[in-house]
Amino acid sequence: MKHLGLAASEQHQHVHQHVHFTPEQLNRMTDDQLDRAEAAYTTLVALEQEVASADAQRARFSARAADGAW
Repeated sequence: MKHLGLAASEQHQHVHQHVHFTPEQLNRMTDDQLDRAEAAYTTLVALEQEVASADAQRARFSARAADGAW
């Protein structure tokens, strides 16, 4: 399975970090920085939803398999 090196300990720690900007930091950001932050959040939300959907689908499949409903 391709993991792009995210399982390595250093990268793994970074993946679990949360980024929160204070209102003051947001006020000091350039338009480009705000655009990039918005794009990053949008991408992460979409990815989170895709992973949650795939997890739910796997859970349904596993439940059907356990019930013998093939």
